Amino acid sequence: MQKKNLIVRAERWKSQSEKMPLMGYPRTHQSETLEISVAIIKRMCEMPDITPARAKLALKMAADIIDEESCNDPMT
Repeated sequence: MQKKNLIVRAERWKSQSEKMPLMGYPRTHQSETLEISVAIIKRMCEMPDITPARAKLALKMAADIIDEESCNDPMT
């Protein structure tokens, strides 16, 4: 997987969501959520030796950490 292509795809999704909401994802705050996703992908692509499997596992770990800490509280 080319890191450059991954970033381009993420930015394309963001651009498409501005025209019409992406199917299969909540419509509420979709553009803000995609902006966060693009930022995460760009940062992950800066990491050396990143693989798709390692990236997915890191995202799952991050989601678990957020779930454990937040307990449905807003981030402040």
